[in-house]
Amino acid sequence: MMDMPMTSEAIKSRSIAAMIMAAGEGRRFGGCKPLATVHGTSLVQRMVKQVRHLVSHTCVVTGAWHTSIVQAQRDGDLTDVTLIYNPAWKNGLGHSIAAGVSQLERDFDGILILLADQVAITANDIEALIDQFEWNNIACGYYAGRRGVPAIFAKNSFQQLKSLTNDRGAKRLLYSSDVPVSEYNMPEASVDIDTQKDLEDWVRIAPAALYKSV
Repeated sequence: MMDMPMTSEAIKSRSIAAMIMAAGEGRRFGGCKPLATVHGTSLVQRMVKQVRHLVSHTCVVTGAWHTSIVQAQRDGDLTDVTLIYNPAWKNGLGHSIAAGVSQLERDFDGILILLADQVAITANDIEALIDQFEWNNIACGYYAGRRGVPAIFAKNSFQQLKSLTNDRGAKRLLYSSDVPVSEYNMPEASVDIDTQKDLEDWVRIAPAALYKSV
């Protein structure tokens, strides 16, 4: 009998962690991008709220702005999350992913990787992606003609994630033939914040509904 894909309800009873990447300097943004706010809510806190009810654990991988993010947590502006600090964040996104996975691999069977600045992603998008995850595959978003994060990785990918070293992140794994990959069409994931102007433009058009439950 063919195994059925795990549903989001089933995944909540299993050991999966969400890992929100917020370690970079954000040079083009010119400041602490994870703590930039839209309708009074920081980008990183909004992402935490989208995923925390769908997984077993939520963490944020920090780096350049670790001190500021720690202070936000102390001030109560970043809740329901643990922080993983990568002191070698200058080595790129891939290295920060490797650092996070190294901290989580022993306690979790799957890791969901997201970017703090993917501002249009909703809990419904994440739940739909989870429905593609089968515990032995990679389930990833598909947008702008390519695969990308958000993506969920099973244990059979952890070793490769820990070997990442540069700014390319986990993209190479999404096109690897070593592990089956399941795509989910997620055009919302193509919306991200790189510059202050991007943020200003998003604030003008951001649907209020995206922030009501945050």
